[in-house]
Amino acid sequence: MGTPEEKKQCHLLDSVTRHRRRTPPQFSSLFLLRANARPSRSRWLQCYVKLTLPCQRCMAMDSALITKRHVLTAGHCIHNRKDLYMVRIADLNLKDDKDGATPVERLVEKSKVHPNYDPTTFVNDIGIIRLNEDVPFSDLVRPICLPLDAELQKRNFERNYPYLAGQERCKDALSRFKTARIDDNVLCAGYARGGKDACQGDSGGPLIFPRGDRAYLIGIVSYGYRCAEPGYPGVYTRVTKFTDWIQENLI
Repeated sequence: MGTPEEKKQCHLLDSVTRHRRRTPPQFSSLFLLRANARPSRSRWLQCYVKLTLPCQRCMAMDSALITKRHVLTAGHCIHNRKDLYMVRIADLNLKDDKDGATPVERLVEKSKVHPNYDPTTFVNDIGIIRLNEDVPFSDLVRPICLPLDAELQKRNFERNYPYLAGQERCKDALSRFKTARIDDNVLCAGYARGGKDACQGDSGGPLIFPRGDRAYLIGIVSYGYRCAEPGYPGVYTRVTKFTDWIQENLI
């Protein structure tokens, strides 16, 4: 992933976050993290980005910074879109300029969706955006780590935390939806009782796996049934299945 310096700096967790990692991390959607996010205490949560259009009522989607010039998002966020405009990094609230954040903005230079993405079934739901200028790293802005090492590549992540559901449970839950394709290229995450989930506007956002002093991007918000419905896990693109494609397209 990127340069040696980017690999060295990718998503170092601060002492507060490392202490909290004994409990299941929250879903990595900005929708759910807003209430607790603080620039000084949650710096590893601030490396997410928003895609916006130059308009009064802008479309917003999530992504994750993976190098100083690239963000990773869901394919459906950028598929056939010629109007992508800007990426905002390290923001807390898009509607509040007095939230204490100091976001960095970069224009979109180009984007690329996985060549086998299917807009009907959301298969291979992943895409890359290249920014027009480098993003300076700081205490509040760092790239998230990609799961490149062998141990993470082999791990299925099921039951690592209560909300990571197995393939069969996920298939059963979503069996009523004929276009849902649950295979080894996706992860399913959700609480049986509901209440926590990604939701509208969170598409493309990261599902994070903390290990040691770093946080790894293991999933990308793809789709789900409503928001936080009991018995319906959300579906995430499994990043470990696409690391070769990601590295080949960091140009």
